[in-house]
Formats: sequence, structure tokens, C-alpha cells
Amino acid sequence: MPVHHVENGGMVVAYEPTPADRFVVVIIGTPAGSSDLHTVPLRRYDEVLAFAKKIATWQHHPVTLLPITAKEYVERNKASLTELWGELPQDVRETAIAAYEGRYQ
Repeated sequence: MPVHHVENGGMVVAYEPTPADRFVVVIIGTPAGSSDLHTVPLRRYDEVLAFAKKIATWQHHPVTLLPITAKEYVERNKASLTELWGELPQDVRETAIAAYEGRYQ
């Protein structure tokens, strides 16, 4: 887990993705605890790391990059995904199920 120190004493904790990971969650620290800022596809890891380094310069708490699997993504976003599910075409649903079950690379 690399730790990136930036200007003004800011810090980014960037967990390394595993082969099963498909998304990266950007988590910011707050006085009340941590909060998810947003989630992006894993292919954008380098881009989101650069973004995290920029915002870390004005954060008082570390910014964390947490790679997650498709299954973890679904579990973290179950409420909003349930609403969307009925609107998806069948082929997209099948791909989502395959990713959730670890069959989609």
C-alpha cells in the first residue's frame, strides 16, 4: 500500500488492485469519519490517483483509494442499482451478473 505525501502535509493512501478488482472508491477523511467521494472503473486508476493527490493538498485527513470487486460494488450500491436494474437491456444484465459472479474478465 503506497502512501503518497503531497504539498501542505496531505496524504493519499493508495491500495494496490488485485486481479479481481474492477472499481476504485475514492474515500475522503472528515472530522466525523470517512466518506465515499465517488467510484470509478479500475481502468481509470492512474487518473483517479492524480485527482486524489490534487485534492489531498487541501484535505486535513488522508484521501484513500480502495480497489473493489464488482460484487463489492454491487453490495455497496444495492439501493441505487435496484432502481436501475429494471431499465437495463437483457445483455447488460447478463454481463453484470457474470461480473458479479466473477465470470466476466
